[in-house]
Amino acid sequence: HRQLIKHLQRIIDALNSAMNKTDNLYTQMDETMGDLQDIEAQFIALRRRKGNAKGGSLLRRHSTGEQGRQTRETQTEPTDDSLPKRLN
Repeated sequence: HRQLIKHLQRIIDALNSAMNKTDNLYTQMDETMGDLQDIEAQFIALRRRKGNAKGGSLLRRHSTGEQGRQTRETQTEPTDDSLPKRLN
C-alpha cells in the first residue's frame, strides 16, 4: 500500500505542477493578447492619421483643373468592369 500511495502522491504532484505551468501560460497569453490589441489599436489609429493626411493633401493637390478632378474620381469610384458579377 505504501508504494501505491507514494506513486499516487507523485502523480498528484506532477498534475499540480502541470496545472500551475498551464495557469502561468494562460496568464502570459492573456497579457500578450492585451498587448497585441493595444498595438493593433495604435496601428489602426496611425493608419487613419496617415490616410487622412494623405487624402487631404491629394484633394488640395488635385483640386484645380479638370484632369485632377477626373483622376480623383477614377481612383475613388470603381468602374463596372471592376465590380464582381452576381451569380443568379
